[in-house]
Amino acid sequence: MISKRTIVATILVLAGTASAHKPSDAHVQLAISGEHLDGTVAVALRDLDGALDLDADGNGEITWREAVGASARIDAYARARLKIAADGTPCTFTFAAGTLSDYSDGAYWSMPLHGRCTAGADTVTVTYSLLFDLDALHRGIIQIRTPQTTRTTIVRDATPITIAIGDGGAIGAARVGFTSVWTHAATLLCLVCLVIPALVDRGSKRWRVVPLRTAATTAGTSVAAFVLASLAAELATSAGLIALPEHAVAVGVVLTVGAAGASIVRVSPARWDLAFELGLLHGLAASFALAELAPARLATTLGFVTGVAGAELVVAALIASCLYGVRRVLARRPVVWTWSAATVAVAIVWAWTIA
Repeated sequence: MISKRTIVATILVLAGTASAHKPSDAHVQLAISGEHLDGTVAVALRDLDGALDLDADGNGEITWREAVGASARIDAYARARLKIAADGTPCTFTFAAGTLSDYSDGAYWSMPLHGRCTAGADTVTVTYSLLFDLDALHRGIIQIRTPQTTRTTIVRDATPITIAIGDGGAIGAARVGFTSVWTHAATLLCLVCLVIPALVDRGSKRWRVVPLRTAATTAGTSVAAFVLASLAAELATSAGLIALPEHAVAVGVVLTVGAAGASIVRVSPARWDLAFELGLLHGLAASFALAELAPARLATTLGFVTGVAGAELVVAALIASCLYGVRRVLARRPVVWTWSAATVAVAIVWAWTIA
């Protein structure tokens, strides 16, 4: 039988090799002052050619004339795949005439944008979905400047990201932390897989459901271990005690879903120590969102980690309630084995896509 230490070690080894590829980049620079929004979106011409077929004559080269001739299509493509909101209210913006710009890795089409957002916002949410359907390794580099701070983050899929830009204090940071859990699919799946073993007694030849008090105690122990580990990792990272590449952590977190999925078919009861180890990686992932908060203060950090912990506990309680309602279904081996196999398969494909 593969031990949990082997599982965790494999996660860390695979995650450590995940940074070998250089993804294609696009740059989104936004400046927000009051209600005024200005910025630039710069996308490599070679990537736009793959999406919009800019090379009209098919000679393998994109000329200035071809780029200018396709500017309306480029603007429409970018406008449909870039959404900006301030404190949850959509910002309105338009693109000005695009120009060619030289970057270290080639020619880019730069599109200035101007618009308006809610004045005095504490958070900005950016939904960036350019090119991910064509290049799984593509990434968008988002930079947001305000009179108080500059924040930069990297997106690798179309999931909306929320960045704190105002002095929202502990409450604003807690709101960002609480929201981040609900949009993190890997954490949601991992919690499902940690709760399932607490509902079924798998120590006999015939699986059977367990009483509510026993299920609540076992599930609560595992979830508490996961949450405490997540808190510890977030605080350690905030204090500068831990620093790992974001891409490697992202792969590791996805692989924890596979580890949690594989664990639900073990004969032994739910293991709090495995939940603690998986929680450490999820805490490292959450710490990257914490790093984007402004200003970086103790109150901000404590607010964020409190929001994350609260969300994880609420999510786990909802998951446990729903699964307890179908506990007799979970006592059937084929159901659990199918869920376990599907979860592991999804995690492997997901990690492969990221890596």
